[in-house]
Amino acid sequence: SITMIPWLRIDPAVNLFHNNISGEILKKNVDNSTFSWTARLITTFILGADTRIQLMSNYIGKQITAQGEIKPFLMLSANIRREFFDKKLSVTLQAQNLFKTLKFDVDFKSDNFKTFALVTPESPVFYLTLSYSINNFKRSTRAPEKVDLNVNEGL
Repeated sequence: SITMIPWLRIDPAVNLFHNNISGEILKKNVDNSTFSWTARLITTFILGADTRIQLMSNYIGKQITAQGEIKPFLMLSANIRREFFDKKLSVTLQAQNLFKTLKFDVDFKSDNFKTFALVTPESPVFYLTLSYSINNFKRSTRAPEKVDLNVNEGL
């Protein structure tokens, strides 16, 4: 989490990985590998003590399966959250797949079949969430108690 200025925070994350699939399907050798990556960026605008706006982007690089691949895709979402009554009531409006960029493009094939699909979810999708806290529960900040187990002595 990086606070750029008091009212702007960004939370970036990147995962890099190599994926290798090898084995046998219906007595046929399968060997598929790729280098891929995922990235996430959450940008939070703090508009006073009770209001937040977040923009979220998620990128998923090419994914492989034993018989094909799922092509890269990107999803953009946004939400605004406002708290009322000394933070007891919160109202959140969320929009997912804001610019209709999310598409699942899959390509699977073998000797016996070929499957190509392009799935485009209905979008954008909006959610309105109301949450009311009826108690004053606060998480404990004390350290968890340590339990001494003598595992080498048996039961």
